[in-house]
Amino acid sequence: VSVNGQAKAWARWSETALFMSMGAGILLGSIVIALVGRWILHPLRTFTQSVREIEAGNLNLVVPVRSRDEVGQLAEAFNSMAAKLRAFRETDQAKLLRTQQTTQLAIDSLPDGVVVINPDALIELANGAATRLFGLKPQTRVHDLKLEWLSDMFRAVRDTQRPFEPQGY
Repeated sequence: VSVNGQAKAWARWSETALFMSMGAGILLGSIVIALVGRWILHPLRTFTQSVREIEAGNLNLVVPVRSRDEVGQLAEAFNSMAAKLRAFRETDQAKLLRTQQTTQLAIDSLPDGVVVINPDALIELANGAATRLFGLKPQTRVHDLKLEWLSDMFRAVRDTQRPFEPQGY
């Protein structure tokens, strides 16, 4: 009877120890998964936010490199890509500015009024003659000027997709 009672006590103790070990293992595993998941997923979240910022046009973004593993190499490559995009944008903007200045100088040298209007009816360029004779200034909408003849010319160019030269002026 005493051996049987001892066996039952050992069995209960073993069962309790087994459940406690399982609970501790599950708790420890959850903690490890949470920490490792956070350690792995946090840099990926940072990259996702960085990609969204670059998509929005923020090319001045620099992702901190915290390791030399694959995630660190990805951060370095990301920073390199952002720097190259930034340099490309600056070069492209400088070329565009030079082109706009050259175009403005060219149309300013003409004695007739010359205006460049974009598809949204916004005056982009106007030479001195156009400003002096008709009051046409860059960054003004054609329809806001209340010049019916200009609105008609704009519609004709927009509809035909051809340059317009007034006759008999």
